[in-house]
Amino acid sequence: MVSVGTLVRPRAPRVKATVASTVDRTFARAILKYGGRTAAERFSADERIAQLESHVHLFDDARYVDDPRAFFMPATDPREVVERVRSKRGDKMVVDVSWHSDYAPFVEAQEIRDVYDRHDLNHRACARVWRKRGGGRPVVVLLHGYLGGLHMFERYIWPVRQFLQRGFDVALFVLPFHGVRGAIRRGGMPAFPSSDPRFNIEGFRQAIHDLRTFVRWLDQRGATTVGVMGMSLGGYTSALLSTVEERLGFVVPVIPLVSIPAFAWARGRLNGTPEQQQRQFDLLERMYRPVSPVARPSKVPSDGRLVIAGAVDRITPVAEAERLAEHFDAPLETFPGSHLVHLGRRGAFASIDRMWSTLGV
Repeated sequence: MVSVGTLVRPRAPRVKATVASTVDRTFARAILKYGGRTAAERFSADERIAQLESHVHLFDDARYVDDPRAFFMPATDPREVVERVRSKRGDKMVVDVSWHSDYAPFVEAQEIRDVYDRHDLNHRACARVWRKRGGGRPVVVLLHGYLGGLHMFERYIWPVRQFLQRGFDVALFVLPFHGVRGAIRRGGMPAFPSSDPRFNIEGFRQAIHDLRTFVRWLDQRGATTVGVMGMSLGGYTSALLSTVEERLGFVVPVIPLVSIPAFAWARGRLNGTPEQQQRQFDLLERMYRPVSPVARPSKVPSDGRLVIAGAVDRITPVAEAERLAEHFDAPLETFPGSHLVHLGRRGAFASIDRMWSTLGV
């Protein structure tokens, strides 16, 4: 069952919601314009289908879904950990933590491995942590969206202060190829996600490996509970992590992306006739299955699952969140805003505090 939290929306907020949805559409058009040529622009439909048919066998194996250990790397102890204290005040401190990402690409293709070799910044995973000395507190790990990962912005996108006041330590984790791990710090676009599904699958696989390593490190530091929340691309990643990692106490995907193939189709990334587009979609579905957040059940206890969506989201529509909430058998809370303009988010986010109270966190 999916329960939907509704909010009263009088006329004036409806006008604001219209503006919010317009912001989403404008941003989406800008990303399509400046994000480089897509596969649909570089190849004909037949060429694209031939490419996908030659790659689908790499990932289309039921074992990779039925047993995550057959596809994802095992969690490891972090190596070469560096902790840099940014500030201290009383028993509180802000620490930048980084460690060597010993990720090894799943695909043997040289062009995939070349990208990983070339992006040396991505070889170190990292997070910024707000914590109290001594440990013994629950930790919420926050995952950003596409183009995000810069701590100076993420701390204002997320209600970090409220989480700290609630008694949590807070960690802002950086996804592969984003923030200090990628070209965006130099003014470029992240290498992940890209138009190559093989590379996207590698990106999600690395994100899960680095996150599992981080969760282990937090456990070793005395965290009483570790949970994860993510927005958009981070919402997808948080949901995926919850289907693989057994040590999570809660998971809250916010305005989540749920299906890469569906997103590509909705954004005009599949070309050709309707039949050719359907063929591309079917092949992509088979390829992305091992990293799909709706391919496996969540390992998080049922009381620790919650999905939050924007009612007028035009980038990852509320139907995406509904699909994830139904798959996870989790409550769905909505706020009146959009993907980028979070009008009325406080009401929906109050449900997170209620969930934590139910869990006794």
